[in-house]
Amino acid sequence: MRRLYRWVLPLAALALLASAALEIEGLHRRDAARVRLQDELSRALATEKDPEALATWRGVLMRELALRQDASAARILGRWAEAHPTAQAWRFATLATLWNGENGRLAARRAERAARLAPGDGVAQALVDESLDAATFDEVREASRPIGGVAAGLLALAGVVALVRAGHARRRRVWLGQVRLRVLATADGQPAPAGGDLALGPTARDVRLDVFLDGAAAPSRSCGPTLSVALSHAREGRTLRLRPVKDLRQDAVRLQLSPESLAGLRRHPGRWKASVALDGRPMAETNLQVA
Repeated sequence: MRRLYRWVLPLAALALLASAALEIEGLHRRDAARVRLQDELSRALATEKDPEALATWRGVLMRELALRQDASAARILGRWAEAHPTAQAWRFATLATLWNGENGRLAARRAERAARLAPGDGVAQALVDESLDAATFDEVREASRPIGGVAAGLLALAGVVALVRAGHARRRRVWLGQVRLRVLATADGQPAPAGGDLALGPTARDVRLDVFLDGAAAPSRSCGPTLSVALSHAREGRTLRLRPVKDLRQDAVRLQLSPESLAGLRRHPGRWKASVALDGRPMAETNLQVA
């Protein structure tokens, strides 16, 4: 899971950003093609040098441009160019196809027809290059869209998981604020005196810490808390940590000091404080007096 958050999610975010950037760039290109088409059509219709067939479509084309009906305008100008194959007609059809978007190959074919009908025209050749670039751009977008969709799904799943974990963590914090913890230390079956330290003589072998949880039940459907015990000697500056109990579900748990831990205590006689914590939050403590 850590590897997922460390590598996969950043890559998914980058893929989604790249896909979104390509889509935004595609919208800008379509708007630019629409503006060029509208300007060139307006100039052609105003000069009255356009064929009569185009003038008959004037009202329809202006309405389609105003309503931003790109597909309809592309069909109209494509049919008009097929009926009246001139360089200008194929140029208009090319611009309309670029405005329609996601059909760069068709725009490139129409631009090549316009260039063949106007040999030596640099503007027509520039439109061919632009159409080929649009075709390549469309192919890149076709590949980026599924990748962006998968990346968006991964990020959405990660967001849901994060929300679920946040809910579990919030319920656990509430539970930790309500639970009470008691610890009872015994040596060879003898408990510590009330309000006093547990004396560990040189013959003590069976040293246990019994931890009791009082309060509400642990939150369900989530991993239980981690119980940890740290033995510290203030004067000597020593600390011994017992093996933590993870995913604690029961109301009582017994921790037995190993021979290695007892040997570590006896190497530094004096008072040892046993601090018991849940999820790193100190909840109870008791003292051990090592002779």
